[in-house]
Formats: sequence, C-alpha cells, structure tokens
Amino acid sequence: MTSGDRPDEQAALRARVEALLGLAEELAYQAHFGRRDAAEATARADAAEARLAELRGLAPVKAALALKRVLRRGTPAAPTAPPAAPTTYPVVVIVRDRVDGLRQLVAWLERAGGVQIVLVDNASTYPPLVEYLAATPHRVVRLEQNLGHRAPWLSGVIAEVGFDRPFVVSDPDVVPDDACPLDAIAHLQRVLDAHPGVDKVGLGLRIDDLPACYAQADDVRRWEARWWRDAVSPGVYRASVDTTFALYRPGRWHRLDNALRTGAPYVARHLPWYADSARPTDEDRYYRAHLDPSINTWDQAAAPDRVKDDPS
Repeated sequence: MTSGDRPDEQAALRARVEALLGLAEELAYQAHFGRRDAAEATARADAAEARLAELRGLAPVKAALALKRVLRRGTPAAPTAPPAAPTTYPVVVIVRDRVDGLRQLVAWLERAGGVQIVLVDNASTYPPLVEYLAATPHRVVRLEQNLGHRAPWLSGVIAEVGFDRPFVVSDPDVVPDDACPLDAIAHLQRVLDAHPGVDKVGLGLRIDDLPACYAQADDVRRWEARWWRDAVSPGVYRASVDTTFALYRPGRWHRLDNALRTGAPYVARHLPWYADSARPTDEDRYYRAHLDPSINTWDQAAAPDRVKDDPS
C-alpha cells in the first residue's frame, strides 16, 4: 500500500484481507480434523497466498504465510483425551509483549478455578514476558509469527481444545473488575444458554471510570458507549465482541458480530484505557515499538481514523 492510496481503497483492501483470513481460519480448523484433504487445503492456502501477494506491505500477509506452514504440517488426529467436565473451561489467552495484565488475568483465573489455561504467544520478544512464559505452569503455545487476534484459531488451538465444548478467548490485558464475581464464566454460560442464537457472550467493558490521564479516554467512551444501549434482557446487551474476555459455543470461529456483553457486576477493565499517556511504562514503550498497527486499536499514540471519524 502506498501513501497515496485513498481511504476507500484502503478500506477495500482491508476488507479483502479480512475475507481471506476468514477463509484461512476455516481451512486451519478443517485441516486439523481431516475434514478436508490436506493436499486440497494446502492448494487453497497457496491460492490465498498468491492473492495476498498483491497486497504486500499489509501486516496480514504474515498471517497467510504462517498459515501455510501450519497446514503443511499435515492433518493431526482429533484429541483422544476424554472431554472435560462441564465445569471446566478452556481459557485461551492471546499473548504479545505484555506481561503485567497477563499476570493479573491469570491470577484471577486461578482464583476462580475450573479452567484450563492456554497461553498462545504471538512471537513475543519482551524479556519479562519471555521469562514469565518460561516459568508458568500453564500450557504455552509459541508461534513463529504474530498472527494477531486470530492466533487461537489459525494455530489450531481452538480446534484442539474447543471443538466439542465451550471455551473462553481473551486478550491478556482484559481483567475482570475487582467487583466481578468469581463465577463469571458460569454466568456467561447461563447467558449463552438463555440466548441460543448468539455465538458468544463477553464481559462488558467499563468506561465509567476511565482516568483523565489517558489521552484517548473520550474516544473510548464515545466508541464503546454504543455497546451499552441495546439491552436484550436485564444486564445483557447486544454488542460487538472482538477478543476481549468472552465465552464461545463449541467450535465457533472468530467474528465480531452475533454476540452479547454482560452488565455489572460481570464487567472487566481493558487495562490500556487506564494508562497515564504522559508517563508510559517500560512495558508500554516496548509494546508500542513492536506492535502491528493493523491489529491494535487503542495501544497506538492516537486513535485510528475509523474511530475518530465515527459519528456515534
């Protein structure tokens, strides 16, 4: 992409890449369980890569290249371990060069109990995080490339741990609020059961206590307020849910829509929204120096144009 591309051209390119990566998720999922011949899956991945080659310069190209390597490993058999008890949930946390929030989230999950924690590391290099991952008792899946928010699906982890049971996916910097009950996942399950037409239910994200020291606080409040307006039942709201803390139905792929969020007390804090923008920590500086701007929205120096220009 060149600096002279018009915004509408950029949007079209982004939409095309999103569609291709959606296909990539499907192929990785189906190939894992042998539902599609491995040769055919690889051929389709090659075709997708050829189309993506026209878009050199866009970060998602890296994801397509990494996907082909995943598919060429073959089609491993489905897990033979017995299914987990209904009260045990796989919790897949996407990890990339942040450790402070990850420590808090993992500590909360350990207190809550009844979870199988899997950390999917998007090729992190931040030394304190690398040390943490080396020492954690929880399973770590290390990736060679930064596959972004689709990493749990593209890596085959969801096909392995969430094929036949509900599962949680979360970013590492989304931590249940201090007042959030420890039965939060069970509550998300109750909401999911009560609304059979949705794919996932996430914790609501607080925006009522954002500090003035966070430079994008107004942008966050304006953007996120929409997800608190459409109540479908008491304490439940129709909302877009990315990879913030959410419970998915078995085998569901990543998508933003067809989702719900819960209200207080079942809410979480997105920790970057509480940062002091004028006094970034060492972790903040390292993370921003190594982030992929096509993946991250709120961790950049300023909100993206799609957020600033939104009239809502």
